[in-house]
Amino acid sequence: MRTSLTAEKLPTADVVRSYKQLEQVERAFKTFKGPELEIRPIHHHLDQRVRAHVFLCMLAYYLTWHLRQAWAPLLFKDEQPPVQADPVAKAQRSPAARRKAASKHTADGERCHSYKSLLDELATLTRNTVRLPGASATFDKLAQPTKLQSRALDLAEHAPIT
Repeated sequence: MRTSLTAEKLPTADVVRSYKQLEQVERAFKTFKGPELEIRPIHHHLDQRVRAHVFLCMLAYYLTWHLRQAWAPLLFKDEQPPVQADPVAKAQRSPAARRKAASKHTADGERCHSYKSLLDELATLTRNTVRLPGASATFDKLAQPTKLQSRALDLAEHAPIT
């Protein structure tokens, strides 16, 4: 790898780490095009519409990223990946992440989820509008969230916005 920076400004190990961070960009594009956001090309011709479309895409991606961070305790995600001394060495998972993957359960004993399966679980929460026959009165009835749904909503609500 080559860089225009001197070794004093950016040591060799940091050059490799910076290069490996490109993987996050690839993941972002995969999220845009994949089943999570399903963003497809939309052909706009007006500057204002192009900017609005890009803004909405970025906002959707940020929301997805933020929720993944907030829901990390419920997902198959390494919450505290160990810092690698050698940036070229194969990445290692933390003992907690290995336990989570092996048992398929979180530290709290709940079943681990993928991001999609957690969204599917949350999609079962409903709000039903009840209309009484013969009356003009209506009211909303909210479904009672499960323990998992309550935990996910609490994590999302109390997550710091970065």
